Amino acid sequence: MPLVDRPTSEVLIILVTLTVCLAVLGFGTMLAVIAFRDPGIDLSDGFAAVGGILNTLLGLTAGYLAGRARNGAK
Repeated sequence: MPLVDRPTSEVLIILVTLTVCLAVLGFGTMLAVIAFRDPGIDLSDGFAAVGGILNTLLGLTAGYLAGRARNGAK
């Protein structure tokens, strides 16, 4: 199993990232379904929220990887 040899911090980061990604995917899917079912509803705030969450998640991931590279972690 690939998670067995990883440190606890890495497993925690992976689980949190997976949880956030699944929540964003579900929320985005819900917005897409609403947009197709009722095109008259303004969903721009919802899509902006999803974009903000994705931007934050990418920034956190890049910062985590940069920190690991700086410390020489393998």
